[in-house]
Amino acid sequence: MSPVAAALIAAAILIPAGVVTAQAYNTSSSLSVAPTTDPPYYYTAGNSTILVGEVRNTSDSPVTDVLLTAAFYASDDPAPAWTVTGKPLLDVIPPGGVSPYVIELEGVGDVVTQASTRVVGFTSAAQKPDLLDMQINLAAFAEGIYLSGEIANEDGRASNDTRMHVTLYDPFTPPRPIKVYSMSLGDIEPGGKAAFLFDEIRGNRAHSMSLLVESDSLGTDPLMIRLPAQEHPPHRATIHNTALSVQPGHDGLSPSEPDGMLIKSLVSVRGDPLPLEYVYYAQVRNAETHVVEFIGIYRSEAGGAGFQSPSVVWDMPKQGTYAVETFVWDLRGVALAPQGGTVTITIP
Repeated sequence: MSPVAAALIAAAILIPAGVVTAQAYNTSSSLSVAPTTDPPYYYTAGNSTILVGEVRNTSDSPVTDVLLTAAFYASDDPAPAWTVTGKPLLDVIPPGGVSPYVIELEGVGDVVTQASTRVVGFTSAAQKPDLLDMQINLAAFAEGIYLSGEIANEDGRASNDTRMHVTLYDPFTPPRPIKVYSMSLGDIEPGGKAAFLFDEIRGNRAHSMSLLVESDSLGTDPLMIRLPAQEHPPHRATIHNTALSVQPGHDGLSPSEPDGMLIKSLVSVRGDPLPLEYVYYAQVRNAETHVVEFIGIYRSEAGGAGFQSPSVVWDMPKQGTYAVETFVWDLRGVALAPQGGTVTITIP
């Protein structure tokens, strides 16, 4: 690696492999391969909904043929409106390793209100030696992400069908994958190299990234990079008075046995009004394990000055003590308000 690349990577603050962790959700505890976060991140592209996430192999052996099922929900119906099967992008996931996945629901458009994933099967596999060396020659992180470098084949056999996967993560804890880019590097002869160039718009949600390379017979350790902070305009809103209450309209509910909880905040706006469309996030984390149990999203169709009252419904909370964190962003991921104060609630 060149001195320039070493300095840039050091400045970017490398994150050791395996830092991005989370407990699986809606997945059998007997499975050693599970999603790292749930609910996963999804976005609309044209007339499709794109679901992005990762699965982790917690076993002591490599796995392959991992099969995923993604459930997409519309409105308040507890049953999924659509299910789609998919696979992780890595053919073989090493012990303790992660692989991104991208699952597309076509022909639906912007009607999905919630999504989840689960692993339904996998088989054991032979380990792919980590003999593909990743070298970063030039890097720049601003409104875009620019990386150029080479992949060197340090094995005595060819690296056929070599592929690189670049995953961007948001600033939540644990970080959620929000975008995955894949590129083909072709075949690399023994001792040979293949150049790569990654040049994409960063987006305001991107907080860190990982690079993974795999071929038909070889692999590489992931390279994790924390992106430097971006300059944002001053906040013009403040989140106040976040409150939780039993969801109205559910018959037979009592505060001691809720199966739906309304999370609502008061947002005051000063100066310029909020954009016509802003996004309110409520993140619920287990107060003991710190695992994220729920992320609710409210997309406003009316901004303005003065006060806003966004809310989300946390369905079927389980027994335990939880910390609720709230955020208000614009559609580009720029924070319009500082994070709201944490609210703690105990479900008996």
